[in-house]
Amino acid sequence: MVLLYQVALIALSCAHICNGAAIKKKSNKFVQFEFDVTRNDGPITIDKRGYVSSSLRNEKTYYGIELELGSSKAKNNVLFDTGSSDLWVIDKQADCVEVECKQYGTYSLQDSTTGEDLNEAFSIHYADDSSANGTFVKDTVTIGNISVQSQQFAVANSSSSDVGVLGIGFTQLERTKDHSTYDNLPITLKKQGFIGKVAYSLYLNSPSSKKGSILFGGVDHAKYHGELIDVPIVSNDSLDIGLESVAVNGHTIQTSTSLLLDLGTTWSYLPENVIKAIAIQIKGKFVDSLGAYVADCHHQYVNLTFNFANNAKVEAPISSFLVPITTFENSKRSSSDNCVLAIFDDYGSSTLGDNFLQNAYMKYDLEERKVGIATVKYTNESSIEEL
Repeated sequence: MVLLYQVALIALSCAHICNGAAIKKKSNKFVQFEFDVTRNDGPITIDKRGYVSSSLRNEKTYYGIELELGSSKAKNNVLFDTGSSDLWVIDKQADCVEVECKQYGTYSLQDSTTGEDLNEAFSIHYADDSSANGTFVKDTVTIGNISVQSQQFAVANSSSSDVGVLGIGFTQLERTKDHSTYDNLPITLKKQGFIGKVAYSLYLNSPSSKKGSILFGGVDHAKYHGELIDVPIVSNDSLDIGLESVAVNGHTIQTSTSLLLDLGTTWSYLPENVIKAIAIQIKGKFVDSLGAYVADCHHQYVNLTFNFANNAKVEAPISSFLVPITTFENSKRSSSDNCVLAIFDDYGSSTLGDNFLQNAYMKYDLEERKVGIATVKYTNESSIEEL
């Protein structure tokens, strides 16, 4: 999720969000838990009279985590996200602005004997014009059988977003009024002895799976092919790394761009020249009204190779980036062999979203400011090492 970027964090209702599974304590220095995944993988429906680009760009992928807050154990489902840094939830008495913002749980400081009002304002605004405003508190945050004491988080008393967020990025992105920082959940996990390092690894699982997993303080070597290579983070406040080239059909497209590996974004956004070169290789045609390329869906033997610094690379089938189109005319639908290439012009803010990330295994080291990355291996096997 990218604050004030072109990608909206929450543009649609999270009607299908699920409860995260319980954390499993693996050792004294790392913890692992599963989260539920809801991907909107269905076809894009367009009117025969023209493409509707907003419908395409607002397709979302959700990673649902269930938390229990305070002594009252108030259950809250929140969106799990690497591109932001605050945990925020909806107040029990919140004013919902044009959305139903309480359907995934609420929290009340008055109902918790362990809570503390910090009397500090919280305000966040997203690119889709949704927002949340409230105050910061400290209280117990329980995830499965792990209880984090005196964790700071925000409680929104006004929200035009319909669900809260668990952000685990750098503290510099925290939305405090005076731009100060505080210990967010990954840091508190270390300080309270659950993990040995402020780092975590992500396994999003196969596109058909409804479960993914995160490993705080560890890495699972069974979940990737080849070598997990560290790439330096090139931004002061977000988890950006450098992309050097993209290869397709034996053609290498050179680029020099920093981009965010963003769990809160469904599609990917790259420089226009890179997208055009990819489209040429799959005989794609640009559709002005859609703002994207359309190509035949049947390119099952074409792979994209994303090349990063230090010879790190991730291979992904082109099918991960092709979204089928269904046409709609006179109340009748008909299928099409055409697909949208779901890589869009980044307008200067490059992002690799879920359609890329489901092909990668990632280790985010916030202490040493680096991301380990490799092509994912879908497997039930596990080989966990403490970081």
